[in-house]
Amino acid sequence: TITEEYNRSWREACDRVREEQRKQEETRRKLIQTGRDEGNAEREQLKAESARQREQLEAESARQREQLEAESARQREQLEAESARQREQLEAE
Repeated sequence: TITEEYNRSWREACDRVREEQRKQEETRRKLIQTGRDEGNAEREQLKAESARQREQLEAESARQREQLEAESARQREQLEAESARQREQLEAE
């Protein structure tokens, strides 16, 4: 009958809509997961880059500290030598 045909067509249309909605939801979830995965990968990359930069800064800081300590030691030696010369001159006078 026409009513049965109408009901069958209506159920099929509803089934198609539900299937399409299910596919869209599945696609949306996959996109969200992909976004999370990409976001996680990007975060890990940023962490690694940050750690690398921190290591470089620490190495540069250590190098500069060594240079300053060496320069300070040289200046201290020069001052001690100059002081010793002045003492010798004063004692000689």
